[in-house]
Amino acid sequence: MDFKVANFFPPMTRILGVLIFVIGVVGVITNGIQVIFIALIGFAIVFSTKGVLIDVSDNKLKEYNSFFFIKFGKWQSFDKFPHITVLEITEKTSVSSHTTLVSASSREMVYRITLLSKSHYQKLLLQQLKDKEKAHQETEKLADLIGLKKVVFSPGAYLD
Repeated sequence: MDFKVANFFPPMTRILGVLIFVIGVVGVITNGIQVIFIALIGFAIVFSTKGVLIDVSDNKLKEYNSFFFIKFGKWQSFDKFPHITVLEITEKTSVSSHTTLVSASSREMVYRITLLSKSHYQKLLLQQLKDKEKAHQETEKLADLIGLKKVVFSPGAYLD
């Protein structure tokens, strides 16, 4: 199972990556193949991601960074994360101008399907959804499929 969690670069960097990619493509068209590396840099910036791979049959997982669709990371035992939960998070987004004449902000509730260590002090995000019911359904499915215990997030409570 492959869970793409986030883009590796922030939105403004990805926009710059699109610009670099376009400049690179134009450069290849006008100057030849020798400037293709510029387009490749832009392509890598735009399509690089972070995620988690889970191998249920071998009971292991890998946190990865993906560049050019190649996933880099180390496989580790799944035993480190025996619990799974849904965390309810309020995400705040705000935008403002330098003159502070224009500003906007929004708050949105999101539901994060997260693996937890036994103590709950270590978390590993698998998926983020906007629908609470769907998040809980997906968590139940994953708990059954992977063999995890679905719990309520409570740091330190499961240390026995």
